[in-house]
Amino acid sequence: MLQLKKAFYGLKQAPRAQNERIYTYLKKNRYEHCSYEHALCIKRNGENVMFVALYVDELIFIRNNVELIEGIKM
Repeated sequence: MLQLKKAFYGLKQAPRAQNERIYTYLKKNRYEHCSYEHALCIKRNGENVMFVALYVDELIFIRNNVELIEGIKM
């Protein structure tokens, strides 16, 4: 655990540790990785769809239902 905390404070592996933490959260909340784009996760709930894209150090959310956005706020 100490190694993970160090990674967030300027070490070379910081981006990898940050991405791993984000992807772990998304997987735990039933998001699926897109098979065509590694940085894109998708969650479907009937007709509602939520896309989460990780681009460098930004998260981009695209949805067709505002309730899905409320559910992902950390």
